[in-house]
Amino acid sequence: MFTRRLYRTSFASLALGSALVAGLVMLPSASVVASTGPTSVFHLKLVRAEPAVDSTFVGSPESIKLWFSEAVRLKSTSVKVTDKAGAAVELGALSRDSAADAPVVAKVMKTMAPGRYTVTWRSMGKDSHVVKGHFFFVVATEKPADKPATKPAASKAKPKAGQ
Repeated sequence: MFTRRLYRTSFASLALGSALVAGLVMLPSASVVASTGPTSVFHLKLVRAEPAVDSTFVGSPESIKLWFSEAVRLKSTSVKVTDKAGAAVELGALSRDSAADAPVVAKVMKTMAPGRYTVTWRSMGKDSHVVKGHFFFVVATEKPADKPATKPAASKAKPKAGQ
């Protein structure tokens, strides 16, 4: 019984030592993945959009354009636009030019009213992994005015009696 316990302890020590050595060997490659992020290395991602992510767009956009980090499978790609109330915006069929860096384009079929919109997308890249995401933009009737720098307000505190 004592030898069996000794054997287990030795095996556990060997396993721990092997894990530590493997960790030291893997450390440089893990730092590369951590610095670039696993999604950016292995899967496609949204690189750019028009209207831009979290932007204010003056007037109704004629189309929604999405640029990805690699060519996407158009048959496996979907784009949905909804307003603040969750109502879907009517979009035309998705299209994409044959150029490698061409965007996926969804034509907007009707004028979009001013307000906040959510674009939800889903696509598949060369590696057959489905990737999805969403972003917001605002449709405005005019460009928002830059806010002038505000000055600190003068103190309106009244002195206490006896001071």
